[in-house]
Amino acid sequence: FFESFEGEDEDDEEIQRMRLDGGGEFDGVEADWFVFKSLLNADNDLTSEISELVDKADETIGDVIYLSDKKDNVTVKIAMCYDTDFSTEIRTYINNFASGRGGSHCEGFLAGLTDTFNKVLEIQEENCGKITRSDVMEGLYAVIKVDDPNFTFDPAAHEVKDAKVYKIVKSVVKKEFCKYLSENPAIAKELSGKVRTAAGARKAVGLASLGNRCNVGNIR
Repeated sequence: FFESFEGEDEDDEEIQRMRLDGGGEFDGVEADWFVFKSLLNADNDLTSEISELVDKADETIGDVIYLSDKKDNVTVKIAMCYDTDFSTEIRTYINNFASGRGGSHCEGFLAGLTDTFNKVLEIQEENCGKITRSDVMEGLYAVIKVDDPNFTFDPAAHEVKDAKVYKIVKSVVKKEFCKYLSENPAIAKELSGKVRTAAGARKAVGLASLGNRCNVGNIR
């Protein structure tokens, strides 16, 4: 099913917003989820980084997933796994510098995951409504490393703001993660089930909140 993503979302709202504002925003994403490190060793293949995060996990769902590709001279490498628990930690780097507050590469990663899970659940004919970014973040541990020779990162900013980086990372995640799920249907079922459960819990909380505000029980 991953082939259906080719050519989609070439110029979505997030890219337009970054062109206008000069960067992406972290709506709903707490800064303390992003771990700052001064510099990622150039020889690091992400294995040690993701291993640190896996050690924090209660119980991982399957093995660590590695996604990588190169597009328009931009190299994207991602190591990720899901925990059965609810904790989230994402580490982001660009040109070997840690971007402690994330930015466009993290936004693209999360957008790619969200689109992918929505596609998977649609194919599975699971009527659970649209999956959101908060749903895919539940239990997610990831390390994102982007190398772009044409991008100059200011370490003092701790954040990447670049529409091209967002677009490329999102495209890579959608293509490579979909491919991985297609080749590993058992893991795809487990992961989509976790995301679906997170979405159901989110909606239940929303309905409970609405009921408290509107006193739904008294409506005839």
